[in-house]
Amino acid sequence: MFGKVFTILYFAQQFSVLNGCGLVTFSNDSYFFHIEENVNISLSITNISSPFILKLRPSWDQVKFSQNNIQITDEEKLDIELSVSIQYIYQLEALCVDDSQNETVVANTSLIVARTNKEQSLQKNFGYFMNVFLVFVMFCLGTDLDHKIILNYMKRPIGPVIGILSQFVGMPLASYLIGYLLLRDQEYARLGLLLVGCSPGGTASNFWTIFFEGDINLSVTMTFCSSVASLGLSTLWIWALGSQFLNTDSSIANHIPYPKIFISILSLVLPVSLGMFFKYKKPDIAAKLWKYSRPVFLVFVLVSLSFGIYINRSFFSLVEYTHVISAILLSLAGFTVGALSAVAGRLNKAQIIAVSIETAIQNPSAAFLIMQTTIGSPYSDIGSLSVISYIACAKGPPMLLALIIYKSVEFIRRRRKEARGTNDTSAMESYQGETFKKQLQTRGTQNIGYQN
Repeated sequence: MFGKVFTILYFAQQFSVLNGCGLVTFSNDSYFFHIEENVNISLSITNISSPFILKLRPSWDQVKFSQNNIQITDEEKLDIELSVSIQYIYQLEALCVDDSQNETVVANTSLIVARTNKEQSLQKNFGYFMNVFLVFVMFCLGTDLDHKIILNYMKRPIGPVIGILSQFVGMPLASYLIGYLLLRDQEYARLGLLLVGCSPGGTASNFWTIFFEGDINLSVTMTFCSSVASLGLSTLWIWALGSQFLNTDSSIANHIPYPKIFISILSLVLPVSLGMFFKYKKPDIAAKLWKYSRPVFLVFVLVSLSFGIYINRSFFSLVEYTHVISAILLSLAGFTVGALSAVAGRLNKAQIIAVSIETAIQNPSAAFLIMQTTIGSPYSDIGSLSVISYIACAKGPPMLLALIIYKSVEFIRRRRKEARGTNDTSAMESYQGETFKKQLQTRGTQNIGYQN
């Protein structure tokens, strides 16, 4: 019965479309080309029941057509030239507009628009350069690690274990849940958020821990442990959770290069270990290397940030509020999960700060490089929206604002404590002075009595 009803409705729908328009078909289900290219798309119009206006409607107005709102009076094949200025995956609908101005969707296709070959080559070379420099950064980080401190924490690994559980259980699950709620229809944006949630800690968390007066020894130990643990856990989580929303489309699932992701993570772990070994063998040279490399890091960060903004300038056009909210929620989840886990483990204040910061401030730069160097445009550009948003939230203005508030509160508390201490000292001195005078008077009276 249901089959008959479905068949009747299907033919009724087809009849209604053909009755007022015609049969319109695109030559391809999807078109792949680069931005600023002039591309021809072909449409066939057959079985026309009456004249109508053919209108092309893209999902975003960045698509420009050589002609639109075409009057159709007879069967024909059209070649329409179009161009796009921003890389993205567009949906293109063909509409039939009848005499009463009613619009009916009669066909649709996809426009997969990538960066220009020149920009892709520039971005890929920039990614390789960043990878090489990141290896150098991780090696220098290894020279700053003290294997004795790490061994001491390993003997009683409450802090590192709490940090690892927060980072590789809480963050991946939080990123998957947030992506499911806010980015359900954006597979690659969800993948970018998941990559961030599965990333190990980085050098940035160590600096922020120092700024917020946390336990830097624990922070550095967690960075090392998370880097080693990410070798298996990051890839495992990406495969386990990523397959849950990427397997709906085999073409998308096939884009995820798990071996390359594993190699990228390996390239972050090995330099840290080599840096620690180098410090063990050449401690004096390692200390100088870490000292003189900091200004180089600062210059590189400024240059890479400027160049990165230029290469990813389309971010400001593509980003949506869901990407920003997802990044904010994941960042807040990291701070909350880390702090609550540390409190439950009965760690002290400095350790709670270290675990909270280390959990929240992942290594999104590594996630960004993995996305850009392993997945082609425009998929990598869409996936990077969540990553860039997270970098801005976890390391950008919100953290600077939090640091300013924290330092201001600490300054006020310190001044009040100093003022209270001064008042207490003055009162004590006054009290001691009065007592001393009374003692002198008493002694004087006693002496007079003795002389008499």
